[in-house]
Amino acid sequence: MKKFLFSITTFLPFVVNSQITISKADMPNVNDTLRVSIINGPNSIDPENTGANHNWDFSNLQFDIQKIDSFVSVGSTPWGYQIYFNNPLPDPWGYPEHYSSYATPIDPPPTYSDTFQIDEVFYFFKESSDQYSQTGFGAQLNGLPISQRYIPVDVIYEFPLDFGNTSACTSSFGFLIPDYGYYGRTTQRDNTVDGWGDLTTPFGTFQTLRVKSVLDITDTLFSDSLQQGFLIPRPTEIEYKWLAAGKGIPVLQINANEFFGFPVINKIVYRDSVRMDIVGIKN
Repeated sequence: MKKFLFSITTFLPFVVNSQITISKADMPNVNDTLRVSIINGPNSIDPENTGANHNWDFSNLQFDIQKIDSFVSVGSTPWGYQIYFNNPLPDPWGYPEHYSSYATPIDPPPTYSDTFQIDEVFYFFKESSDQYSQTGFGAQLNGLPISQRYIPVDVIYEFPLDFGNTSACTSSFGFLIPDYGYYGRTTQRDNTVDGWGDLTTPFGTFQTLRVKSVLDITDTLFSDSLQQGFLIPRPTEIEYKWLAAGKGIPVLQINANEFFGFPVINKIVYRDSVRMDIVGIKN
């Protein structure tokens, strides 16, 4: 019996510390509501610190705000958004590459330009056995509904996701803006699974895979009044994402912009429970 217990004890650390694999089963589902805590602005964390069998300790993170990430059925979004994303018919009658699994409302909406007033934004996503992708978005642009496909789709992960995997994709969209001209965007995404190990946040400790995504984005503008177009490269964006089995979204994501070869953090988001700052209690 002593020999048997010794064997179990000796073997256990290798089981606990073995790397995980991320698949479609670990992505969100329709009707999921996942609470996150958000830190806005610069932070002294070194997001480049990674590797095999690594321990990341971010237990001292202090959030600024909390919100709920919701995942809703495509059929519950405004009808005008469903033309591309809820049409399973084959080509040329439908859009099978963009037939989406669910949508998530974005609040506050993203800002593309001071010229555009954007409201009622939904991002659309598609899950399959071999990839997880954003298929496009719907929005109210200056009061008018638009529905935009990413062509081709933006492949966020390729499954199965294991340490050392790499992938790349290029996606684009563009639309006419009444009384202004044209706006478009092209994104080059390069993914590397550059770490695995234990991650600790205020929400707990998790076995994770770390994915680093480098995004090179170029905006395209054309002005009707000037009869001139512009290509505007953006600073390189980097997303550091820690994925855990069954958690739907990253248990931690750090977003940064690259300046002079160094990442400057602008946002940190992590899965969390309800937290309140109690300032006083009345007897």
